[in-house]
Amino acid sequence: YDSVIVLGYRITFNPDLIDTLNELDGLENVEFVWLTTWTDSAPLHLAPAIGLDNSWRVLKTADAAPVYPGDRGATGWWKFKAIKDDLLANPTDQFVWIDDELNHRFGAKEWADDAYPEKSLLISPDDTEGLHPHEVCAMIDFINGEQVFA
Repeated sequence: YDSVIVLGYRITFNPDLIDTLNELDGLENVEFVWLTTWTDSAPLHLAPAIGLDNSWRVLKTADAAPVYPGDRGATGWWKFKAIKDDLLANPTDQFVWIDDELNHRFGAKEWADDAYPEKSLLISPDDTEGLHPHEVCAMIDFINGEQVFA
């Protein structure tokens, strides 16, 4: 693992996973999109610091801000609204949503299962460990049309 300081935050990352994400980003049928409280700082500061080669779009809403413990539902979550709005504006055959809050947001996975059955994969990495190789492998399997149980 490597580690860098970005805008005052220590970011630890796996260079091999970054290489894999860069390879996936180069595929014709794959588009990565930022959906993060980093908003425009993600492509400007975070991506170059960890080696992501990207020109990813940034999804955001007027209230793009962290939500602190209390409201754990998905319906009022700005990221939930942003992804639903983007999927309506930019229909896709399938999508993967990776967010460390997904396991803590009641309703997000149920919405994806109902609205996009077998066309969505939601991955919620441990927020203390980040994205693991097996989660990236599940994403690759999903992109390749294999059934994934995450």
